[in-house]
Amino acid sequence: MCASPANDLGAANKKRPPNPAIKDKVSFTFSWIAIVIRGIVGTIVSLFVYSQALRIESEDTLGRFLMLSSSEHTLLKKHLQYFLKDLESTGYLYKTDSNGSKKEAFQFIEDRMRGNAFIELMRWIPKNKNPYNNLDSMESQAYEKAISAKEVSAAIKVTDQNSPASQTLHLIVFVPILNKSDLVGVMQGMIDVSVLIKSSILAGYESAMNVFIYRGVKDLDSKPLYRYEGEPAAVKEISLENLLNEPYTEHKRLSFADLKLDMVYQATASYTEHTWQAFIASSIGFLITSVIVVTAWILLKIEKRQFTNVLHEEHVQEMEVAIDQLETTKNRLVAQENLASLGGLTAGIAHEIKNPLNFINNFSLLSVDLVKRLDNFVLNNSKVLNQEEMEDLKESVRTLQENINTIHEQGKRADTTIQRMLAHSRGKPGDWASTDIHKLLNEYINFSFHGMRAKNSNFNVKIEKEFDENVKNIEVVASDMSRVFLNLLNNAFQSVEEKKRISKENYVPHVLIRTHNIGNYLRIRIKDNGMGISEENKTKIFTPFFTTKPPGVGTGLGLSLSYNIIVREHGGSLTFDTKENEFCEFIITIPLKAKKEKEVVVT
Repeated sequence: MCASPANDLGAANKKRPPNPAIKDKVSFTFSWIAIVIRGIVGTIVSLFVYSQALRIESEDTLGRFLMLSSSEHTLLKKHLQYFLKDLESTGYLYKTDSNGSKKEAFQFIEDRMRGNAFIELMRWIPKNKNPYNNLDSMESQAYEKAISAKEVSAAIKVTDQNSPASQTLHLIVFVPILNKSDLVGVMQGMIDVSVLIKSSILAGYESAMNVFIYRGVKDLDSKPLYRYEGEPAAVKEISLENLLNEPYTEHKRLSFADLKLDMVYQATASYTEHTWQAFIASSIGFLITSVIVVTAWILLKIEKRQFTNVLHEEHVQEMEVAIDQLETTKNRLVAQENLASLGGLTAGIAHEIKNPLNFINNFSLLSVDLVKRLDNFVLNNSKVLNQEEMEDLKESVRTLQENINTIHEQGKRADTTIQRMLAHSRGKPGDWASTDIHKLLNEYINFSFHGMRAKNSNFNVKIEKEFDENVKNIEVVASDMSRVFLNLLNNAFQSVEEKKRISKENYVPHVLIRTHNIGNYLRIRIKDNGMGISEENKTKIFTPFFTTKPPGVGTGLGLSLSYNIIVREHGGSLTFDTKENEFCEFIITIPLKAKKEKEVVVT
């Protein structure tokens, strides 16, 4: 039996396998679609990573540039401020130099010009001297303003403005020096701005920025007075308005005397160029690979982790600084608490001792009277006892009287020590009043000298006084300041007396007391040619209860109390200069204007 052709065709169709060409085509198409999709995704991710990395680098570059420009500007202003202070200090040296040698002023100027390359001129112009032959018109105007208005005045001097390579800008300033309200003279100074800017830029960043100086923002089309080129600028004659529209620029105002200048800091191209060529090349490679997304994701994570690590390190450093500051503050608070506790303890001990000590002194006085009465009674009844018994009784009465006198004398000495301890632990200052400091010094020089003569009638010393008559009345706590003078003068007189006692040569005791006005402060020097202070005692000299005097002569509280009065109460300083067996000089520096405190810290 034969099969029909139709049946054979259907059977053949059911058994025919899929066409390989169609399968390969479909697979190839899907592969290309997958490659295109992955390429598009990889490109998007690559562009995203690139844009974010570029943004991070740009922000980081801008941040570093702003910090660099701020640091340079801050250092620049400090140099100018210090220069004005140097001129003022030099002027006061000229004003106060009584012998006319000007050696200190010359040395001061030489040191400043040697240490600062940007300073080209520092000179003193006396009140009646005509300096116009050496000044141009702008300098003459500034000088006239300084002497007429008695205010600091400055001028600008620009040379060769059209040649950036040799362009220079000088700032000339005139500082009037006054004696009260009268003009004594004028200090003139000149700064080379190009050298100043170079010295103010951090080492290693000389080519990181261009610096432009303009006269002011009123005329935005103005050309710069001066430009420092860390890298040659593409446009030489750039206006302030165009420069402020440039990226990576920072505009700051500079004040110098009565001048107002505008400074623009511009980052150079080499400082701001991006270094992502390798990343762009890798991004092109990512377009033809299926791992672009993972690789880009990993790179992004690494970048973020590195950036996070940098921030973490900065935070760690900030925390370490904060911890150090907290530790320092804690130590200071602990020290202050210990000092306060020591002051309270000293006051408490002194008060506790004072009561029984008063009983000892009072009863010793009563006992002295009783011994006198007993002695009179023995004399009146001498006939009752035989000669031997009478002598024994008289000897006993004399011994008893000597013992009681010794008890009373030592009690008075202990009472003096208690009074000093109470004064040392006092927490409040005395009354401030305008005081003739020279009159106070004279009074206590005489008081201390006659006190020494009362103890030793052979004591003699050459006393020399050099008082600055420009200073008379200043505000001090007179009672406390007199205590300081008395302590220091007593020490000086005792030192020369001790050296005179042991000296075998023709030694002449000498004590020199000098006062000197140094601007806003008065300096008092008390110098003797006595025993001096040894090296081992220099660090202990202001320590409470430390003394080099024999037992019973000093309590060790005089210098500590003096230091507390000068430094803590009057806001000054108490230092000393000494050489053993040659001299000792104590130097008191107190402000002319009182710095009144509500409370004195006890040391």
